[in-house]
Amino acid sequence: EDTYEKALAKMKNDVDLVIWAVNVVSDDDLSYTEWFQDRYFKLKFQGKVELTNDVKFKTDVVPWNKLYRASIISDNNITFPAGRLYEDNAFWWKYTSFCKNAYYLDEKLHYYNNHVYRSRDIQSIDGCGK
Repeated sequence: EDTYEKALAKMKNDVDLVIWAVNVVSDDDLSYTEWFQDRYFKLKFQGKVELTNDVKFKTDVVPWNKLYRASIISDNNITFPAGRLYEDNAFWWKYTSFCKNAYYLDEKLHYYNNHVYRSRDIQSIDGCGK
């Protein structure tokens, strides 16, 4: 099974959002790589959980370790704000305001390369900052 097959299987159980664990790696010896792994990206919940504000605040907002229900996005016209920094936050809070629950899948199904993401800023992405 791949990442999306595993997530989709959980989505079938009346779940609005599936979130999986992340393995943080770095090309250089960065002290905060361990912090990302052990604190920010560490899943604080497991299994199906009611998505209360407390749960939302304890969950990372990045979009790439999650599977979203397309109908929630389209029915509520949820988008990433164009040309804004930290647009993940706006998307997360708007999307989760329409969710009842989430499934936390305690498997590291994504590798986050801290060096690659750190070196990119919004101005370096085609079409942004123009």
